[in-house]
Amino acid sequence: MSYYLKMNNDEMAIYINSDKGLLKRYEGIVGQQLLDFIYYDLRKLNDLLDKTYSLATHMRNPGFDYFLKRADDTNIYFRFFVELFLETITSDTLKTKKGFEELCNRFIRETTILKKEAQFADISYRSISKPFLIGIFSLHAMGMQEFMKTQLEFCVNSNSEMQYGSLSPTERLYIYEQWRKAKGEQPLYFETNSFFSQLVITETFKLNSEFSIEELANMIKAKKPEITEMTVLETGWALMRYELMKMVTQGVVVKKCANCSRYFIPGGRSDTEYCSRPLEGQADKTCQIVGALAKHQDKIKSDPVFKEYKKAYKRYHSRVRTGSMKQVVFFEWSEQAQEKRDQCIAGKLDFDRFVEWLNKDRVYKKRI
Repeated sequence: MSYYLKMNNDEMAIYINSDKGLLKRYEGIVGQQLLDFIYYDLRKLNDLLDKTYSLATHMRNPGFDYFLKRADDTNIYFRFFVELFLETITSDTLKTKKGFEELCNRFIRETTILKKEAQFADISYRSISKPFLIGIFSLHAMGMQEFMKTQLEFCVNSNSEMQYGSLSPTERLYIYEQWRKAKGEQPLYFETNSFFSQLVITETFKLNSEFSIEELANMIKAKKPEITEMTVLETGWALMRYELMKMVTQGVVVKKCANCSRYFIPGGRSDTEYCSRPLEGQADKTCQIVGALAKHQDKIKSDPVFKEYKKAYKRYHSRVRTGSMKQVVFFEWSEQAQEKRDQCIAGKLDFDRFVEWLNKDRVYKKRI
């Protein structure tokens, strides 16, 4: 399935072919889909591949759209892996000797790793199984994740090796391309023919007779389809590399989260330190929430106003626990203390006066 990509400064829209013409599948900042894929939980992919295999092997003519509708549409690359998997398991030659050899040659790294495991040591076209096939695509996805993460690290990490520190992300990507060429490998970024540009229309028109300019013009006037220049990419792998290249050359700001250390594109304020990803196992908490709380706690620990307030709070609260102070009295003091604390932070109350008030319950000596 081909992918069509329209660029507008640092934003992009991704379209795919369908019976109804081109359908938009994503629109947003360049690089966001790529970052989402790099940190994607591939257990979700394994679950979907397992269900896809079970359904496809019980259907006479499984259509891709049937399965792709069940794919995670939040990421275009997730869809790509489902499509690639379906093409493989529905192939007429898969369970032939030739088809099995072609599969192993196409995924050399993945099949080599799997054959080292006892259960797949003697795998052949006669014994090819669901776990083996899912294993191939799981390893393939993991490999692509790691590869793209490595490229991203090399291009945007400001803490990289000294000799690259002064180079721009685009210059670093160019160096990487030349290094690949020197090794005799296929260029991936600046010198590749895996994508091309053309004028694309988002709707298909069927003329009622022989070609007629008037008829086509009337159809376009009526439906107002989008006709624009787009980059055409034949695979999700090509789309992934193209997105990285555009992300680098367009100068998209990429930062490393101060909480989880994963890269993210800050939305709104460029000085944002934390990403908005949910914490693992805690969907209701994000790095932004946890990071902001940790930052607040650090401020409390280092701010003398908060330090004095916290010491007095603990002292008064201990009296409630021992019964030497009534709860209602403590609440009244606490409200006053918070109000005076905030006044002191705002500069409306002198620090020494604040400390003197906090310690009025005991002999107070002004610090020298």
